[in-house]
Amino acid sequence: MPSPFDQRTTNSAIASFVIFPDASGCWRARKSDGLVEGFFTSRDAAVRFARAEGRGIPGMRLISTETAFDRSPSEKGEAR
Repeated sequence: MPSPFDQRTTNSAIASFVIFPDASGCWRARKSDGLVEGFFTSRDAAVRFARAEGRGIPGMRLISTETAFDRSPSEKGEAR
């Protein structure tokens, strides 16, 4: 399964939030441009955050996965 940060999953022209658990069990919500991110104890809290932050952005999408990821490509120093 591709990472939720994979170019096939996200499109820089379409604003989106990716919601995923990290390896420590926290839920993360990260905007596709990497400028907004939050850490949460539940998936529901991460979804509420993403919806609130994305309000008013035309075409905003939520991408959610149950697969845990340690780090995003930007944290690994890889190109997005």
